[in-house]
Amino acid sequence: MAIILDDYLMNEEISEDDVLDLVESKIPNLYFLAPMLNMQSAQFDDRKYYDLFSKVLILRGEDRLDDVYNLLFFWLKDFNWPGALQMREFIIHTERKKFMHGIYGAIILAHDDGDEEWLGNLLSTLAERDNGSIGDMCEYMVDEEEYENDYPTLLDLIEKSADIDEFDEENTEE
Repeated sequence: MAIILDDYLMNEEISEDDVLDLVESKIPNLYFLAPMLNMQSAQFDDRKYYDLFSKVLILRGEDRLDDVYNLLFFWLKDFNWPGALQMREFIIHTERKKFMHGIYGAIILAHDDGDEEWLGNLLSTLAERDNGSIGDMCEYMVDEEEYENDYPTLLDLIEKSADIDEFDEENTEE
């Protein structure tokens, strides 16, 4: 896998088969989100990887992304990032309850962080879902039993970053 990713960085073409190899690989989902979450793992902090990594995650499909689903909303911080609009389209079409739970947590984080661009992107994504489900979101926000705060804290991300770095060391020495 390291050869495929090294080729990508060197402006080499990655074949559809290479992308599918990454999709089927045992590389953890979080690995493909590390650059997006500012986790300085491996050499993949180049935005060039964003497009490839979003393709891999989208092709893995909703069922395989349960462990990182809520983190996909970080991709919506800036619609100019490579892969952001594709990820937005993917998120919009995920299962309704999962979507509502994920976007609710992301809206809280964006608000708490004072990130107006991310908040605007999240609200426009919410408005596009089901022709504007703002009323549904308000109902969801009132029902406290529906919402569990399972977004990672900064300490959680630092801990997971160490796991990703360890994965890099084990799997890039091919």
